[in-house]
Amino acid sequence: LLICNVLPRLSLLLLYLLYLSLFLAGQTFTSFQWDTFLLEAGFAALLLSLATTPGIWLLRWLIFRFMFMSGVVKLASGDPNWWNLSALSYHFLTQPLPTPFAWYVAQLPPWLLRLAVAGTFIVELVLPFLIFCPWRLRHIAAFGILLLQCCIIVTGNYNWFNLQTMLLCLLLFDDAAIQKVLPRQVARPLRVRVENKASRPRVAILVSALALLIVFCSVVEIDARLGGSPPAIAQARSRRSPRAAAAARSRPAKGSICPSPKARPNSRSCRRPRRGSLPRGPALRHRKSSDRGRAGFNPRRSKCRAARTCSRPA
Repeated sequence: LLICNVLPRLSLLLLYLLYLSLFLAGQTFTSFQWDTFLLEAGFAALLLSLATTPGIWLLRWLIFRFMFMSGVVKLASGDPNWWNLSALSYHFLTQPLPTPFAWYVAQLPPWLLRLAVAGTFIVELVLPFLIFCPWRLRHIAAFGILLLQCCIIVTGNYNWFNLQTMLLCLLLFDDAAIQKVLPRQVARPLRVRVENKASRPRVAILVSALALLIVFCSVVEIDARLGGSPPAIAQARSRRSPRAAAAARSRPAKGSICPSPKARPNSRSCRRPRRGSLPRGPALRHRKSSDRGRAGFNPRRSKCRAARTCSRPA
């Protein structure tokens, strides 16, 4: 339905909810980077259908954050092979699903592989900042990202990960550049459809506010990954109230049989044995040894008689 432009907003919402349910049900098997990347792109595409300008800038922010953090994670991992530019000497031989062409790339000279690592860092750490520049610099960033993704597709298999990144690069080109590439029969209907589609002012304001909130949360996450501290608002939200802290302290530990009287002074679920009703120390061991020597001794009844616990665990 979405490809045929039939109920696009409803189709985007259903696609997002269906994959979100699959993401939550899969747990460990669907907790990879490309799963969250697809969910974020789907939600941003839903906002794009409601308001064009905020949706485009939100998707541009998504590809900027994805590319920039890809380079930051490599350097922040502490692996010296990224710092000395020798990572590609091992990457093609250790990646999960290499293509047949990856073996030939691994045989390239070491200096050429080091140059490729340096080019990767340029694309991931420098070119993403050109996304927010005028159209000529933005086109340079788009071509650099497309070149990197094409090289990754040739040498490795990462499912839709690289194809989705290449699709998001289309948002870095303006309509005039895309219409030069597309045939006239396809470009004219698209131009009329875009001109007739206008978002309401109230909807655009709400989408813009939501997009700013998403950008703020992602900036906080990036700062936290780089070793910074969250702002005061986030720290205040994360702290628990004094009443909740007191309730957590008074709650018995998981697995305890009987809570202390200070924690639950009026609890009737635990009945303590009377003083002197149970033997303690050497008397208890003597009684156990004498019971074992007696005929018809039942260890379960002896244990139940020797120790009484709560009828209802905490």
